[in-house]
Formats: sequence, structure tokens, C-alpha cells
Amino acid sequence: DLSVDRRDATRATVDTEVVMSWHFRPSETVRYRTVDLSETGMRIRSTTPLIEGMTGTLVSTLPEGRRLDQACMVVWCRGGSGGTGYEAGLRFF
Repeated sequence: DLSVDRRDATRATVDTEVVMSWHFRPSETVRYRTVDLSETGMRIRSTTPLIEGMTGTLVSTLPEGRRLDQACMVVWCRGGSGGTGYEAGLRFF
């Protein structure tokens, strides 16, 4: 059960930006604001809904530009807190 698995890892609040390249459009990158991070994944904020099962690569963090090259998959997406935008859970693999 994915909902149980994502709570197994300790999450740390992280407020930064990440650059993502989705596999369905690898030549374009998208920036997202992070909410929290664990060893197994992260939660991000998005202005558009992300489809469960989408895969991509976390390319880098901003503003420092540190390379990540971490493959991940969207495991859930829901309306964001405060009624604006969306939040999505990404699982690393």
C-alpha cells in the first residue's frame, strides 16, 4: 500500500525549488516548489495537476544549481492546502 510506504520514511520540511524533466517531454524542464523531503521521495507544489504514474528526472535544485539526476514517479496528486494549486507526492527510484 503506497499510502503506508510513504509514511515509513521521516520527512523533513524543505522550502526550495527543483527543476524537473518529465519523460514524456524530456527537452523541456519545469520548476516546482518543494514542501518536504525524505530518503524515498518528496512532496512538491504545482500550478497544474500531475498524473499518477508519470515519471521523470529531478534535474537540479535552485538557486544553487546542484545536479540531482534522480529518477522519480508521481504516486499521488491532490488540491493544494489553502485551495490554490496542487500538491503531488514523488517517489524516488
